[in-house]
Amino acid sequence: LSPFMIQVVSANCNQVSGPCTRANILANGCTLVQSFSDDQIHDFCEAAAFPFVEISDKYYQFDQNYMDGGSSYNYHHHNRTLLEQAGRVERFRSNFVGQRKVAWPHYTALQSSTNGGAMRQFNLTHSCQLQTAMCCFTQTNRDDDDDDNRQQYNSQVCHHDLATSRTSSHLYSGFASYGSPSSSSNNNNAYCVGFSWRDNPTINDYKGNLLVDISYHTLLDTGRTTNIPGAPLCGCVEHMPTITHAACRTLTVSNEGYSVSTDLNGGLRIVQTSAAINYQNCNNNNNNDLVLATTTPNSPQRNTLRQQHIVGNSNGCASTTSNFLNRRFLAPEASSSSSSSSSSVYDEPDATKWIKMMGQGMDYIPHKGNITQRDIEFRHQFAASPNQLVYRRCPSCHPLYRHIYYKRKTPLPSLSSNGGGGGGASSWNFINLLMNDWTNVHNVLGVDFDLYSPYDDALTETNPWTYCAYNSRNVGFPNRCGPTGESSCQHNSHVVGTSHSSCPVYDASTHAFYIELP
Repeated sequence: LSPFMIQVVSANCNQVSGPCTRANILANGCTLVQSFSDDQIHDFCEAAAFPFVEISDKYYQFDQNYMDGGSSYNYHHHNRTLLEQAGRVERFRSNFVGQRKVAWPHYTALQSSTNGGAMRQFNLTHSCQLQTAMCCFTQTNRDDDDDDNRQQYNSQVCHHDLATSRTSSHLYSGFASYGSPSSSSNNNNAYCVGFSWRDNPTINDYKGNLLVDISYHTLLDTGRTTNIPGAPLCGCVEHMPTITHAACRTLTVSNEGYSVSTDLNGGLRIVQTSAAINYQNCNNNNNNDLVLATTTPNSPQRNTLRQQHIVGNSNGCASTTSNFLNRRFLAPEASSSSSSSSSSVYDEPDATKWIKMMGQGMDYIPHKGNITQRDIEFRHQFAASPNQLVYRRCPSCHPLYRHIYYKRKTPLPSLSSNGGGGGGASSWNFINLLMNDWTNVHNVLGVDFDLYSPYDDALTETNPWTYCAYNSRNVGFPNRCGPTGESSCQHNSHVVGTSHSSCPVYDASTHAFYIELP
């Protein structure tokens, strides 16, 4: 009968008040945990939480589908009310969610997977490094989903890298842009809400409860059900689309209590006996903003959230989506601008006013002849230009360096003049100077040339750049020259290229040189 015998408790501590930690249990005078380590007690406390899987009681496939936006809760049949389908979730909310700790989603059937028992978008080991999770809803399944409901949307959806949510979208890679990157529209099209557990031990301990709050509670209270296309309904922010705003939820816990007992075999058992859990919006000085609720101002976590995930309403999606598409070499339709300093970084200069002489990346043009032959052609074209200007257009550069005008002040040295390489040690090669070998031989800022941005400054010779650097191996225009100080990662090189891991955002990988036509 031994396999069926009920465990006999040999000792117990029935009234442990406060959080479930080894230190607090000992502070309550309970010595049963002395022989156990902090990590062991942590595991026993985690086992005391209400399993997430038992909230719906439909097991991990259903929970995964719901969090991805594809379960019967998300697309319930109108001949059955939402409460009829999610009645167990409502009963759990009524009877337990205010007094029981809920475990973070973890499933025994997934234990052998690469995610170690977790849904991919909630894996605390391999993702969730920002310790922030959110849900985004795009509509309700209620019959009254009218303009009044849609006015409660609080965010624009900008873009999404589908590779971060493969198990949700069932696509290995790809990306989505939601709306025009050039649009300044502030029309919200989603309701997003989340929480952060960084630097808050209580919320870290009860983060499963807040996940229930932002997912199931939002479902039951508002009827919001539908995910952003291509993205999960809920997940850690690393797996969610980039948006402009998310509301913030938090909680407080009081009257927390546990019982601790051992059996005759020396095993330990911890059971939660009480808790008063209060769910509420974050304060943030009356600005219910998820980013403002995360750690301290200018912390790495908050900066990453603001730059990559929840970008703020001041500029909407325009800037972040434009940069997102730019990194993938996608351009919006070109405008009809006739200015050489185009309104879009992707616009080509007016072909009746400028001729492209060389380019790299998306602006690549085939070489014609050797470097000396190309220099002869370049000089010929430059000699005929009305303002002695060479224009470098660089869509992939930092905005300050996208449009630079080289204005020659002294006559070009002849090919036989002593100078930089490319055409040999005894030649001065103009085109190679710009492409690969930015030297100060016959090429000194303020003496032989000036640099300007924009074009009008070059024409009027106002606001010339004040700083230049030269003579770095295989470094072309403009080396480290800048409007007022040293630049980095903005130079081109047709010998070694300019795309480097040290320049993760802006570089000169796509650029072209133009000469003004007569």
